Parts: sequence; C-alpha cells; structure tokens
Amino acid sequence: MPPRKDPKAFLQGAHAKGSGRSRHGINGNRVTGTLSDRTKVNYRKAYELFEALCELRGKKDPVKWAYDMETLKDFVHEVTWGIDGHYGEEAPSENSVKIVWKNFTAYVRQHHGAIPLDITGSVTNYLEQEALPERGAKPYKRKRKYATKHHCVHLGRQLWEADWHEYKTPGRRVRLWGQTLGYAFSSSRQGEILESSARPDSGRGVYCKNINFGIFRNELGEAEIGLLFKVDAKGMTRTPQKHPEHLLYEGFRARPLLLNPILPLLAMCLAWGLFRDYITDNEILDIQAPPEGEVYLIEWSAPNAPLYKGWNGEMQTASSFDSDRRALGKRAGYIDPPTVHDYRAEGLVQIDRNYSETQRKKHAGHRSSRTHHDYYAPNNDTDGQAAYLGDPVRTHVVDVFRNLKLERNPDLWQSLPAEKQYALKKTEGYLTIEKRLQNLGTSKAAGKERNKERNALYGERRRLIDKELRKCQKEQHRQPPSKDALDSTYYMGHYRARFARASRMMPERQRLAINIFEVATLRSKVGREVLRDMIALCSQKHEIETRLGLEPNKCHCGHLHSLEVDDSANQRPSRCVYPAILTVCLTELTGWVLRPASYEWMHIYICHKRHLVELQVFAEFCFLCDKWFTNMRDWEEHCKSHLHGSLEVPVQCDPLIYGGTLVAPGLCPGCIGDETLPATEQMKQYTRHDLWKDHVSSCFKQRVVKGQHGPDDIVGCTHPDTRCKQLSVSLLQLRFHFQDVHCTEVDTEVDHVRDSRGTKGVKRPLPRTDCKESEGNHTTKRSRRSLHAPDLMAKPLPEKQYVFINEIERMKSGLQGQVMQLDKL
Repeated sequence: MPPRKDPKAFLQGAHAKGSGRSRHGINGNRVTGTLSDRTKVNYRKAYELFEALCELRGKKDPVKWAYDMETLKDFVHEVTWGIDGHYGEEAPSENSVKIVWKNFTAYVRQHHGAIPLDITGSVTNYLEQEALPERGAKPYKRKRKYATKHHCVHLGRQLWEADWHEYKTPGRRVRLWGQTLGYAFSSSRQGEILESSARPDSGRGVYCKNINFGIFRNELGEAEIGLLFKVDAKGMTRTPQKHPEHLLYEGFRARPLLLNPILPLLAMCLAWGLFRDYITDNEILDIQAPPEGEVYLIEWSAPNAPLYKGWNGEMQTASSFDSDRRALGKRAGYIDPPTVHDYRAEGLVQIDRNYSETQRKKHAGHRSSRTHHDYYAPNNDTDGQAAYLGDPVRTHVVDVFRNLKLERNPDLWQSLPAEKQYALKKTEGYLTIEKRLQNLGTSKAAGKERNKERNALYGERRRLIDKELRKCQKEQHRQPPSKDALDSTYYMGHYRARFARASRMMPERQRLAINIFEVATLRSKVGREVLRDMIALCSQKHEIETRLGLEPNKCHCGHLHSLEVDDSANQRPSRCVYPAILTVCLTELTGWVLRPASYEWMHIYICHKRHLVELQVFAEFCFLCDKWFTNMRDWEEHCKSHLHGSLEVPVQCDPLIYGGTLVAPGLCPGCIGDETLPATEQMKQYTRHDLWKDHVSSCFKQRVVKGQHGPDDIVGCTHPDTRCKQLSVSLLQLRFHFQDVHCTEVDTEVDHVRDSRGTKGVKRPLPRTDCKESEGNHTTKRSRRSLHAPDLMAKPLPEKQYVFINEIERMKSGLQGQVMQLDKL
C-alpha cells in the first residue's frame, strides 16, 4: 500500500498534472441538469400555451402573470379542457394534464426563476380537486395489457397470410416481423433496440458491434445459430457494465417457422451484405458444429453500422417502427393493438415464473424489485380453485384468460360500411363541410389561401370519418363463428381479398403464406425455402417485379424497357417520376441512374397486343388467368368457362391495382349475370377505373333504378355468385351490397352526395390504368403516368399506326438549362 500523501503534496500533484490549465465553469452560477432536445421542446410548448392565454386575456407581460395565482388557475383549467383523451376516452388522464403543468413550471424556473411553492401547491390542489373532476379525467393510467404468444401468432398470420398493405419495399415486411420477435423474446423497451423518439438524433440502439452472431454446438451435438446482443437500458447509459444481454437462437426442436427469430434476422443480414465472409444461406447453414463449449463468431462487414437502418442510413427511429406496428395491429383486428410494453410485460411474467428475482431484474434492466410488483405483475396469475381443492395448478387457464386483456375482432371494419357512410353523409356536420368545399370552388381568395383552407376542410372531414369509424368498431357485434356463417371476405372483400387476388403475382409471398406456418426447423427443406424467400423479399424493390402474361420480353418495340436501370444508386428517399423517355438524357446530364415510376405493364400490354393483332388479326388478354388468346372463338369459350365452367367469377368487381400493376380487371356485376348478353360482353374487362365506374353506374340505373322497381321494392343482386342469388333487399340496401361486397360504388338518383376523397383505408378513386381515349362528350383529367392510345378492349386494334421519333438530342439542349433545378426537387 503506497504511503499516505500530505494534503499539500496532494494538491501540488494535482496542479502538476494540469488542474490549473482550465478553470472554466468554476464560478458562483447555479448548474442545472442536462436536458434532452425533446424535453426542451416540451417545456417551450407548455410556455407558448401560457403566452397564448395571456394574449387572449389581454395580459401583455406573460412573465409577470406567470406568478399570479388566478392566471395560473385559469391556465390549468383551459389545459384540462383542451387535451383530448386517448384509447377511446373522451377526457384525458390526470397525468396528461399534470405533465403540461410541470413542463410550464420547469420552463419558468429555468428562465425566469422558480414560482413560489405556496402558489404552485395551491394551483396543483385546484387542479386535482376541481378542474380534473369537472372534466371527468381518469385518475389512473392505461391498464396493463399482456401480448401473449397467442396475439403474436395473430399478427403473424395477418402479416404473412392475408395482409393487403403495400410497404414501400418488400423487405420492410421482413424487418417488421424480425423486430416484433426481437422485442417479444428479449422483453426490451422500445428505445433500447431502436432510437427513441424522446431522444432524437442520439443514435442509441443496437449496432452490429453490439451483437455476437455465431454458430455453437447444441444439446444434440448439431450446429445451431445463435446471437447475443447488448442493449443500453433505461438509466444505465453511464453504467455499461450493467447493460442487459439477451439471447436469440434458431432452436433444435421443430416449431412453427413463424416464431423462429433467426429467420428474418439471417435473411436481412444476407440480403443486405452485413456479413464480411459469407454471402449465401448455404455458406452459413453448412458450417459444421464447433467443439463443445465453443462458438464460431461470424464477423460483420461494417461493425459500426446499425442493425436496423432508416431511410437515411442512420439508426431507424422507434416512431417509424411504432407506426408500422400499430397499423398491422389494426389490420389484424385490434382496436388497441399490442404495444412493445405489452410484449415486455408478458415476457417478464414468464421470466418471473421460471427464474429467480435477481435473474428477472437483470433481464429487465430493473434496479428495484418494486418495479415488477407495481407495473408488470398480473393480477390474475394464480389458480385459487385448484389451490383450495388441492388439485394440480392449471397455469393454462390463467394464460388463456390473460389474453382477454387485448380485445380482438377478426372481422373488424377497416373502413365504414356503405350503410354507415350513407348515414354519415346525411349528418349536419358532414353536409356543412361539403357545402364549404363547394363554396370554396367559387371563392376569390388567393390560391395558397384557398388550398390551405381546402386542406383544412379535408382534414376535418377525415377526422369526422375516423371518429365515426372508431365508434362503429366499438359497437361492432361479434359472435363465435358457426358452420353456416358466410366468409368474412364476402362482406368486406375489398380489403381481405386483396392479397388473395394479387398473390399469384408475388410467388415469394404466396409460398410464405403457407410455408412459414409449417412446424419445422430452420435447416429443414421447408425452413431453407422460407429463408430464401425472405432473402428474395429483402432484395426486391417492388412488391410485384413482373406481371404474369406481361413479361418485359413481350415488349417488341424496345422503347421503354431497353434501359438497364437501378435506383439503388440514387440517394433520394422517394422514387423518381420522370418519364422513361428522359432517362437516357437525364442520366448523361446528372449522373443519376433513373428508373420509371412503376413497372410499365400497360406499355407491354399495348405493344404485345399490337404485335399479336398484326400476326393473328385478333388478340385479347385475360387479366384473371394471365393468358393471351388470338382466336375469337377461343376467347368466347374461355369467357363461358368463367361464367359456367370450372373457372371462377370474382366476387370483387373493381379494378385492383397492387404494387403499381393491374392484377385484376374491372367487371360489371350487372352484366355478368345477364345471360342475354354474349359471354364476351358479360366478361368485358375494364382497365381504367373511371370508365368502369361510369359503366357500372349506368348499368345499375338501366337495370334497377329506371326499371319497374320503386325505392321500396324488393330486388335481388345480378351477380351469379350463389350467395348473391339469395339476396332480396330494397333498392338502397342493394346499393350498399354493391359497395361492400362487389366493391362498386354506384351513382344513382337515390343519393347525389359523392365523396371524391374516399374513406379511411380505401384508395378511391384509383389512378388511371387504361389508355383508352374519352368517349363522346365524356372528358377526364389525364394522369401524368398514363399512356394514351385507342381502345384496346376485347376487339382488334384500329389500323392507325404510330411512329416513335427519337428526340433525345433535341431534348438535351432543352434540358441543359433545367439541370440546376433538378437537385431542388
């Protein structure tokens, strides 16, 4: 032990080491704690509310009135009534109001001096005793819910088996599921794996260097993939030695591949080139098991890179994941979808059952035992009946009823049904908004002001629809399914049938919808197929790469598809929308590698049809079967096989655009059932949404409205589906049936109110997909992405020929002066 230093010698040694070089900050000023940028913003927002109140009350000096008790009571009273409730509650919770009050007092204390305690105490008592009870604010927080394996499977089934949502890139689906399993199995907080929205630009999250990814020898003596990752837990940034570490592995027992956390992680790492020495899945899976007790570590190609990247290449934000998580939960039937903390709560319940208290605290990153007792432990984790009777304890019953904490309706409405929409459009609030929108068209206000007001009205209308939708979802009746119950997709088929209608265009997703639910190991044949399909999804840039029957090799002119394009070189988050004819000159002028806005299925359709007509006189393409026909008789027989033979007639009759590609044509539910028409007319295909809608409305008027039927007469559906033939309803109910079941919104004299913006979750009106010119006096606004050519529906092309002129050299000179503007877009 070294000898004790003399105090003077100690100080002299400190000076000699450099203590006197910088004495910055050594003064009599008070030192406050470090605040995050988000906290500063919240402080400022609360004070801005107070400033607005003072201006409204005619009090010119907000700093002076910040110490006035009457003004502060007025402030908290207005805040109490101004905050909206969450989770379906009209009033906010007490904590939501108190946070604003605390943020305000903190801002005043930081910038102008603390408000005396007798004033803040009195205002707080007024808030708790008068303002909050008068508002009806709840004194408790959101009730603890538990996302069990049962709920995780429901989300997985929606994501892989029936999901109609289109992500910007297919790999985002794989990433979302990998993150969901990672949160569920590690019980991590949301800001421990991804960058928390409360700490923007902090870069906190899991990086490749925080993960030990390797191969070990399992209990059966076989090679198995596992990883150990460390998280920066809440309150432990300054104590990295205490950071929780979590394990994920592939497992040696056969389980549903859906619940294998290594599958999505391994697929992402291979597709995105995160491994330094391995490229393919076979190279990883063929690694032999190491000796007992050892691990073969797989090195990262970029250790400092985040495991989950955002669009800017930095750590993905938790808010981005949270929006995807919540939207998926809504589509899966949850009014209040499971949160990350719900997964964490269920994970800690299971950890507490199987491990000691110390192990549970280490796993959760808790410092106190009271945290689990007060916030995570369930209130129904015991079997009192078995304990009283002396029977074996049944944890299964406890777990099953804990699932009820998260309510789910598999048939949850994703948009208002037609009848509810009709009733909403008749309300005073909706009609007022529509009238203001109509008056805005004749307003003399400036363009910017008019657009601003119009957008505000659109937002008000969307909020009105969303509020009505939430109300209807809560009131939606649900019964246990029966054998005689009709398929839910029959009633609300626009959503739940979209993936079934488009899946044939996405072979990887079509296989995953079956294989991922198989009980197998990762190294089995089906496990390897699932892994390769996930890798393919992560490597793709679009949901539909090629439409069946309209492959790129069917373009005979070489006009639009002669360019080898790759948008991975672009550093812009959005896709380029320049016409394909400009790609050569823009690439030469700017160095960008451009890609057309979407897969040019329409051009290939036009080009190949023109080619076949020149050879065979007749050509028609069945968008339902993805087959070409060059004989009129064969085409007619094929249409008959849809109507009366082995091929089906779809219940949903709207033109379906998925992944920027037409996967199903528009059909007329009235003409399909009219046996007096030729089969080719019954099965007439519409590739343009506006012409299809006009025809369906006209057909409905001729067959029903202008026929022998009055508004109160009982009518039936004209669609040949057996379920539709049993329908006997009023004229108005038939309209609702057309919209809900056949995805056909008809315009009749019954109701002239038209919602051109659509409702929540409905893409209406769909973009133009046909190249047919306007007929008669009918005029439509041309889409910038549309091609325009003569009518190509079920008849030979006209003899008019088109000559494509190469004007790239001329356009180069015209674009020289515009190149400087491109970087500003």
